[in-house]
Parts: sequence; structure tokens; C-alpha cells
Amino acid sequence: MFAKDGDEPGAGNTGAHRIRKGGDGACNSPNQPLAQIPSPKSAATIAATIILNKALSLGIRVLTDGDQLAMLVPVKLPRAVRVRFENLLYEFRTEIVALIQAQNPGGRA
Repeated sequence: MFAKDGDEPGAGNTGAHRIRKGGDGACNSPNQPLAQIPSPKSAATIAATIILNKALSLGIRVLTDGDQLAMLVPVKLPRAVRVRFENLLYEFRTEIVALIQAQNPGGRA
């Protein structure tokens, strides 16, 4: 409870900086890997979610009929942005269709 004579509180092996030999649940070695939590979503699904969120923030509406995608773009949006989204939608079309269908059975996002 009290520090030994000559020891300052928090210095050396006392207080918050103490590491127990028996282990306290913390990883104190750089060689021990951190626990990896399995992700339920694939990288492509995460990318598709990010693409749809960005499209929505720019006013772009993405629709599907279950097979193909359609994009409604505001007139004020630059052509380069529209072309970039067309390419991203084509690249991740399977994941985007699945996300839209999961969120809205009607097919709009």
C-alpha cells in the first residue's frame, strides 16, 4: 500500500507503471500479437458501403432492378465526379446491388 523508503509514488515498479509477473491480462511484449477480431463483412462490402454513403452525400441516387444499377446525378456535379462514380459502381456492382436490396426491398438507395 505504501511505497518503500526512498521510492517515489509511481516510479519504478509501483503504481500505474507496474507490470505483474503473473500477468494482468495486458500484452507487455512487442512479440505477442494482438487478438484479431473476425470481420463479418468483406473488404468489397465495406468499399460498397463507403461508395453509397459518399454518393448520397453528393446527392447521387443509386437504384437497382435487382440486376443492373442506375444512377441519378445532379446537374451541378462535375463530369469527372460522375465518371468516377460510374467506374466505382461498375467495379463493385455485385456488392452494391446486394446492399441496396438488403436495405430497401424496393431497390432504391
